[in-house]
Amino acid sequence: MRRVADSHITIKTDFTPHSPEQAAILNAVEDELDVTCGRRFGKSKLAKAWITGVFPGAKWGAVHTPGGRFWYVAPTLKPVARDAYREIKKSLGSLVKHKNDSDLELTLFNDAVLEFKSAEDPDNLLGPGLDGLVIDEKGVISAHTWDTVLSPMLADPPDKCRRRVLRVGTPR
Repeated sequence: MRRVADSHITIKTDFTPHSPEQAAILNAVEDELDVTCGRRFGKSKLAKAWITGVFPGAKWGAVHTPGGRFWYVAPTLKPVARDAYREIKKSLGSLVKHKNDSDLELTLFNDAVLEFKSAEDPDNLLGPGLDGLVIDEKGVISAHTWDTVLSPMLADPPDKCRRRVLRVGTPR
């Protein structure tokens, strides 16, 4: 049981890390994680659990950050970002207070917002600071996009929680 926004909630999940390596990534204390691994490691499931905070022992993520702002950035809108949106929306179920299927945006019970974005046009990624960021298929997203757009969005002093980033991908 975890105290969030003056209420007690219990979040049940069927996700558990399938290996000690996945568990180490989920429980890492670093604010910036860079994961390069093979195609069958479960990077996408790992990234979804990490950003939502829905896994055993989680202490950080969207469900633990009232009013937080989180982005899941993929190289393309279709299928990667859209599929991640659908899967997370389904897995969070009743924890989702509002959904916007057009903008790929979920607002959770605690007013945390999860947005799913494409890095196809970095100019579309501008906005206020983030509390958490997943970059899926990091080897496809340009260094320019990270250096000039995404990294600065994590640089503001945090007002809700630690600002964290998880970059995942296969070797390129």
